[in-house]
Amino acid sequence: MIAGLIRRQRASVEWLLLCVVTMPEFDAYLMVDWSASSRPVTGKDSVWYSLVVRTGDRLSLAAHENPPTRHRAMAEIRDILRGLARQEKMVLAGFDFAYGYPAGFADALGVTDTPAWLGIWREFAVRIVDREDNGNNRFEVAGEFNRRVSGVGHPFWGCPQSCESRCLAPRAAQDT
Repeated sequence: MIAGLIRRQRASVEWLLLCVVTMPEFDAYLMVDWSASSRPVTGKDSVWYSLVVRTGDRLSLAAHENPPTRHRAMAEIRDILRGLARQEKMVLAGFDFAYGYPAGFADALGVTDTPAWLGIWREFAVRIVDREDNGNNRFEVAGEFNRRVSGVGHPFWGCPQSCESRCLAPRAAQDT
């Protein structure tokens, strides 16, 4: 388990350095591996982020952090980005979660806002509760969205068996 974590973190830093070398127009590179943990935790299944900054032709790892909660990670990342913005630095930031959804998702969900992506984000924002201790209601919201979109366990899936329902499954449905 530790070896896998080390390989994952090494691959993350190596990917970040590859971006830095191949995209020299940025002053800083922030990459975030987001967490789905429902409790404060470090190490496996937790938030990690790395920041590489450019000074002239030199690159340096300015941060490689593993905050125990999403709230703490958001505060730290917000501070980093605000500091870089105050310095008028160009930043490439990457996060490993969805920024958008397939065409037609807003209609299927019953969202009528324009633009549709903003309506979807608002729909998530008013329903998701993400407490400071990482406790959240994401599985209930996913099940409700599945009910509204398809009446069954898709498009969202992936939950503990204790949260399984007609509209949410631990694994993706297999095509038959």
